[in-house]
This record gives sequence, C-alpha cells and structure tokens, in this order.
Amino acid sequence: MHPSPLTGGFFTCTFYISHMNTPLMFRPVKLRLKIAYLIDTILNTPTCAPGNTATRMVDNDPNGYAVMWGRIQSIYGYLNWGEMSDDEILDIYTSMLSVPTKFRGTMVEPLSIMRTKQRWEQRGWSRYEQRRNGRRTVARVAIVPVLACFGIVLPQ
Repeated sequence: MHPSPLTGGFFTCTFYISHMNTPLMFRPVKLRLKIAYLIDTILNTPTCAPGNTATRMVDNDPNGYAVMWGRIQSIYGYLNWGEMSDDEILDIYTSMLSVPTKFRGTMVEPLSIMRTKQRWEQRGWSRYEQRRNGRRTVARVAIVPVLACFGIVLPQ
C-alpha cells in the first residue's frame, strides 16, 4: 500500500522560525518602529516615498524605502537583536531616550531619537508601516489555515 501524498511526506513541508531568533518583520509593529527610530538615528535616511508593493514588484528597482529597511534589518541582525525579547529591546529604547548613549560608535542624544521619530511621522513612514501591518495581519489570518494543511508552523 502506497502512502498518500499528503501523509507520506511528498507535500509535507515543515517550517519553523525559532523564537530565539525573531526576524524583524515578526516583531510587533510598534516595537519594529522603535527599532527603526534607533537605527535610523545613525543612518539619517534621506527622504524617500514608501511606494507600494505592486510598484516595487513591477519596477524591479529597489526604491529608497526598501533599501532603508534593508539597512535597518542588516544592523538589527548585526546587533543580534533577533535573539533578544521584545522587553529587552524596549528597555534599550527607553534607556537611550533617557541618557546619551554610544550606539555603533556614535554618541546618540535622546533628542536626536525624538527628531528621528518626528521625521518618520512627518514623512508618513510610521503611518504607512502601521497600515501595512494591518494588511499583514489580515493576510496572515487568511493563510494560516492553508499552511496548516501542509504542516507549516508560524510563530505566535
């Protein structure tokens, strides 16, 4: 007797993202923005429009917004923040808002972090990320039953 393709492993795919190394995109949006504010305080990203996913896919030319997030993710990985809990990263953010801190070789003043946050709000990046998170949540809820059929496990 031959095993069914679904139970015999032919279509079974198991994917697990370790909770010990959380990718930036799986962090809560408010925390993801705080991480971006900290890192962008050093990068001081020039003005660029977020654009939209469809345009980025068609153009095949990364816009400044996508490049900026790529740099933020690189530094996030370099600092091993993926291995930290949400609370630990929040403590770093709170601490850096309290006292001047040396961050990646640069002295960061609390006021410069607040200016970065204000710049993100003025440019519409914070609102864009929050709205985008809403769409991700809807997509995630819709895809979970489909992935569950194939044995794929997503982080909580």
